[in-house]
Formats: sequence, structure tokens, C-alpha cells
Amino acid sequence: MEKVPGETLWTAGFHMSSEELQVIAKEVVQYLVQLRKFTSTKPEAPDGSPIRDIQLGPKERLHYVTEDAEEWWAQEYPVKGPYVLTHGDLHATNIILKDGHVTSIIDWEFGGYLREWWEPIATKSVRPPSWAYNLREEWKKQIGPWPEKEEKFARSYQGCFNDYKSQSIGVQECFDPDDLMVCTNYRRYIEETRWGFKETVRQREIRKKKAAGEEAAAFAALKALSLEEQEKLKTEDDI
Repeated sequence: MEKVPGETLWTAGFHMSSEELQVIAKEVVQYLVQLRKFTSTKPEAPDGSPIRDIQLGPKERLHYVTEDAEEWWAQEYPVKGPYVLTHGDLHATNIILKDGHVTSIIDWEFGGYLREWWEPIATKSVRPPSWAYNLREEWKKQIGPWPEKEEKFARSYQGCFNDYKSQSIGVQECFDPDDLMVCTNYRRYIEETRWGFKETVRQREIRKKKAAGEEAAAFAALKALSLEEQEKLKTEDDI
């Protein structure tokens, strides 16, 4: 490991003109274009190990059942490749400058092969002023459209997993009917995180047994019907 010459964009950027920041944004995106030439068939760290993620999911390690959430995610964003090499944390403190140019991009602990839209949603810093705008515009020029839908999804998803322990009034309401809450069971999962893992599983088993009982009762009722009544019922269902 060696020390990189220069100062961070976070520090230097406040003294730079809009034109100078445009140059930095252009150079950063040029590096991203080179990175994205390296691809993988699955999401993973550069060495093949599991990827670290601070963008989606709770900030603390919560144990809760997520079958419905995972099913909804799969429908919204079907698995597809290739996954592109991504830095994952382009904060202004991780971009080193010297003499008006980028000398290094540091802190790669969240880097890995991720979806093509991951880099923009992982870039949260809006400082120095106009940096976010310049980066977005340069991305559009060199890479393509800014992932507006995915960015909105990520922001909404993160908002539903606040630290409940610091709140004295229980679960914070989070409802976006046009986005995250397309999956109606998220609010139930938010409640379940307060119960603990064992209680969550117990409640899930109760629901499964209830559903199985209702299905068995319906099947028994169907068997009790005559063939003529079954055909009539089937015809009504088709109508």
C-alpha cells in the first residue's frame, strides 16, 4: 500500500469552478467506462467471494422472512448478465485530485461485479456543489441513460429500514403506492422485524397451516359434490 498524492474531491472541490468539476467528472466516468469492460455472469466481489452491500437492505443485521420480497424483486429486476465491475462507493472523499486532474480512486471495499445501474445509485454524495449534476451529465454522454427507476427504487427501499431502536413511537410509516409498496407484504415484514426471528417463523407457520386447512376444506367440499355439480361449478368459474 502506498500514499496517493493530492487531496480529495471533497476538500478540493469547494474551490473549483464548474468547468474544472466538469473535467473531473469526465475523467471519473472515463475510468468507469474502462471498469465496465470487465464483466461476470453473476454478482460477486473481484476475487469471486460474496459481494458486500450497503445500498439495499437494513443497516443492521435483521432476521426476517423475505420470500414475498424476493419474489417481487425477481419480477421487477429479472436476473440477467453480464454484471459489470463497479466501484460501489464513489463518494467525493474517495476521489483523489492533483493539479486539476484525477490521480486515484480509493476505497474499493464495496467494489465488485454488479448490475449495470448499480454505480449511480451507490453514488450518494452531492458535495461539492454541482458535482452530482456534472457526474450525471457525463454518465449520460459516455455510458447511457441515468437509471431513474432503479434510483427511485433504491431510495424508497432504504427508507423502509430505519433503525427502529432509536424511535420511541414504533415503526416509521413508509408507503409509496407507485413504487416500493407494489409488494403489499412489506408492511407486514416491517412489523415482523420487531418480533424477532423465532416469533416471525412461528407466525409464518400459523399462516401456512391456516392456508393448508382452508385448501383441504375446499377440496373436501368439491369432492362431496356430484359430477354434475362439479361440472356446473367449473362452467361458472370459466364464465
